Amino acid sequence: MRNGRQFYVPIITACTLWLSGSRMPGQDGQPQTTAEQISHFTQTLSVPTPKGSARKVDVQIDDWDFPLGDTEFEAPPDGTVIMQVRQGSLSVRSARTSKTYSTGDYWVVPAGAHVTISLPRSAHDSVIVRTITATRLPEEPKSTTPVAK
Repeated sequence: MRNGRQFYVPIITACTLWLSGSRMPGQDGQPQTTAEQISHFTQTLSVPTPKGSARKVDVQIDDWDFPLGDTEFEAPPDGTVIMQVRQGSLSVRSARTSKTYSTGDYWVVPAGAHVTISLPRSAHDSVIVRTITATRLPEEPKSTTPVAK
């Protein structure tokens, strides 16, 4: 898909994955890394829950320019991150696994997870990775005050 619809499936997937979790929102809701961030889209969406209510979710789409060598990347404690290699190839290490990804490949970094992204010395100057971050916002307190007539 070459039009705007290509973002809907990852956004819905991220929102669904995140809504099924039970983590509480963190301070800033942003991934932590030293890579250069290029922001494309930020919006708060209302997403239906399985119980029929709606939940507010911040959705952000960014490109990250990762330099040669090792770069740490930490998902926000309150958000799931879908990552896709847009240009180049890289290696991703987490506590349990190590895997290599190339242009077009994508994977999910769960809330609060820490990964190390490594670019081989044979890589060009950098690798571009697109992220879609879905961050659940705290529920608004329900009003118990009766409305005057």
